[in-house]
Amino acid sequence: ADRDSPEAGFMSTQPVLYTFVKERYPELYEEIKRRAAEGRWEPEGGMWLEADCNLTSGESLVRQFLYGKRFFQEEFGVDSRVLWL
Repeated sequence: ADRDSPEAGFMSTQPVLYTFVKERYPELYEEIKRRAAEGRWEPEGGMWLEADCNLTSGESLVRQFLYGKRFFQEEFGVDSRVLWL
């Protein structure tokens, strides 16, 4: 199915990438939000940026979760429950 087909669905993680799109391509960001509201785009991911968990401190990881989950809650009303490592 191509991206305009009603049966097509997408998922994307990492709120930092969403903020880049929001800042640089606001029309595309609004399209992503519309698709999410339709259930065709799944905004998920428990971290702000998928981090290297071998080198980061515990506090850094907690901040990743805090900022990542907060973003998806504020922007999409989603309590993100998926974490990619």
